[in-house]
Parts: sequence; C-alpha cells; structure tokens
Amino acid sequence: MKVLEEYRRELEQKKGKASQIVEDLLECKRMIKNLRKEIVSSKKAQIIIQVVARATQEELEYQITEPVSLALSAVYPENPYEMDAEFVITGRGNTECHLNFRRENNLVSPMDASGGGPVDIAGFALRLSAWSLAQPRSRPVLLLD
Repeated sequence: MKVLEEYRRELEQKKGKASQIVEDLLECKRMIKNLRKEIVSSKKAQIIIQVVARATQEELEYQITEPVSLALSAVYPENPYEMDAEFVITGRGNTECHLNFRRENNLVSPMDASGGGPVDIAGFALRLSAWSLAQPRSRPVLLLD
C-alpha cells in the first residue's frame, strides 16, 4: 500500500511539473509573439528615422552650402567657387560632414584654394549660417569689414 501512495505522490508531482512546463511554454510563445511585433515596429521606426535623417541632411546641406557659395561667387564672379558638403556615415553610426570647394565641376581642397582667401570667405559665411540657424536667435548684428 505504501508503494502505491508513493507512486501517486510522484505522479501528482510530475503532473504539476508538466502543467508548469505547459504554462512556461505558453508564456514563451506570448513573449516571442510580442518580440516579433517589436522587431517589426523597430524596423518601421528605423526607416522613418533614416528618412528624417536624410531630409535633415539635405536641409543642412542647403543651409551650409548656399550662403557660402553665394559669398564666394560675390568675391570671385568670373570663376566662382561653390561649397560642396558630403555627409558620410562612419563606422559607429555617426555622421560626418565633409566640406570641399567645387570650381568648374572639379573638387578643390579648401586649403589649396587661391592662397586661403576662399577659406576666409567660407569661414565668414559659415559663421553667418550658424548664427542664422541658432535657436533662440540672438539680437540682430551689424558686421563691418
């Protein structure tokens, strides 16, 4: 009789363990389902972030290159330089902006451009661009050379 009671107790313990395993399995399946939803949402968010980043880069490129190119064409009207900005993603997901001059559709290193004069003009125009983009805006400034 004692052996039969031990078998019943062991059977009940195994039923309890089996029931716990089934519950754990169901919980794991729910977690997998939720994780799959999170993966889909993350991929969608990543696409949105990339679109916004590209639009931001294009706007910044315009805000940086246009004033510099206008200033350079005002000083060098017969053979003007243009500012060229290239955004490059580095190894760790950071983005760098490489600035160069373009003259007659050829890239020119800013340091090799006409003895440094274009670099001075570009630097001044970049400062004005940064000032115009600053938030909150400072008081209007009058610059005289």
